[in-house]
Amino acid sequence: MLEIRLLRYFVAVFEEAHMGRAAERLHVSQPALSQQIQKLEAQLDASLFDRAHRQLRPSYAAHVLYRHAVDLLARAAAAETEVRRFAGSGERSLTLGVLQSVNAAVVPRLVARMGELCPQLRLNIAEMSGDEVEQGVAARRLQLGIGFAPAGEAASRLLAEPLLTDRFCVLMPAEHRLASFHRLALHQVCAEPLILLSANHTLRRLWDAAVREHGLLRPPVAEMNRIAAIAEAVRLGRGLTVLPEFSARSVMDPALCCRPLAEPEIRRTVSLLRHPATNESEVEMVVQEVRSLVAEVGLGGELGV
Repeated sequence: MLEIRLLRYFVAVFEEAHMGRAAERLHVSQPALSQQIQKLEAQLDASLFDRAHRQLRPSYAAHVLYRHAVDLLARAAAAETEVRRFAGSGERSLTLGVLQSVNAAVVPRLVARMGELCPQLRLNIAEMSGDEVEQGVAARRLQLGIGFAPAGEAASRLLAEPLLTDRFCVLMPAEHRLASFHRLALHQVCAEPLILLSANHTLRRLWDAAVREHGLLRPPVAEMNRIAAIAEAVRLGRGLTVLPEFSARSVMDPALCCRPLAEPEIRRTVSLLRHPATNESEVEMVVQEVRSLVAEVGLGGELGV
């Protein structure tokens, strides 16, 4: 592994084309500098300078190394500056918009994790609809969003990284007669009283589109805008609901069970959204933790079995 110090010495010699001037620039003795260049040549197993002339002539290997060394030194300097800025700036903040259907499963764990890793980072988190997340990131009111991958013109204005893809499942009381099935078909579910998210919710629009295509669209017995409230109504026996598996995991308890919807299978993809101009270190730190948390929560296995 090349040392930053050796690269700094090399760049000075390359640019000055003279060992004495480079030594003065670096505030080291000429013999010490010459020794360090020889050490670098030994590490690379390549001659960097032709010493047969009065003026040092860089070899082809030196030209190759110089191009990379300048870039590496610039990056090292930028990293040092950013770390010092972050460490010395006191409290910092990050604004995050997140879908309700992901919030309960990810955000509490994220807050706890970031409190351990970076206590000086204050998280400003808002639960939003998919459209609000997308618009907030595009307008840079949000530094990071957990939403749906944008389509159309918005797709060219935002960076979207797929975070998870999960299928819809049917949430019901544990003693419900459909609990004996391992998988459910659409016609079975639509024959039951349903409690659904409000009509303007993206998940509801996905559901309505699927049932409309199969000629099974019918009004629910109730509409609510909170997943926790829907789960409580299901627990009390008012009806069934359909949710992505990741969302269902956040409200599961022994009184409920969940069965995959298999005919047809309805899926949704959740993405991390960023504006192309957003590159703060704290954003990347939170992105890494969100990825890790989603992997830990996982989507394997059947729910409520």
